[in-house]
Amino acid sequence: MMLMVYDVDNKTAIYETSGARRSKERESLEIPSFYKGNTFHTWMAFIADDRMGISASTYCGSFIF
Repeated sequence: MMLMVYDVDNKTAIYETSGARRSKERESLEIPSFYKGNTFHTWMAFIADDRMGISASTYCGSFIF
């Protein structure tokens, strides 16, 4: 799984490009506490083990940290 959160106001991305396998059914990112109160937008995508195939990313919504 590939996962990204983006803080539009500060133009900052936090991401994982080689996260959990799809069978795990979950992944998480650690966001430093100094981002508290910021709004993040989220995306996810999947990549094949051999890195030869990748899905389109999907926008998953936003949240306030």
